[in-house]
Amino acid sequence: MFYDQEASEREEVQTLLASLNAQLKELETKANSLPNTADNQKIQESVKVATAATVDLQRKNQDILDRSKSVTDTLERIRAKTSFTRP
Repeated sequence: MFYDQEASEREEVQTLLASLNAQLKELETKANSLPNTADNQKIQESVKVATAATVDLQRKNQDILDRSKSVTDTLERIRAKTSFTRP
């Protein structure tokens, strides 16, 4: 079924995004320990923006996964109600 393949791909994306987010959190911790210079502040801000973007992508991806599952479930119920068995 199409949903299963899409769900699997989206779950894989969620895993990759979670891994990226963890790496960005580590980088953010290291960036925050840098001396307080203008260049370092730019680095810190860039890491924060990247972390926020990753979290946003995770949410959007999960929303799509949830909606896809809901639509697929609804279609399966409709098919079950409208299917006819031939003698």
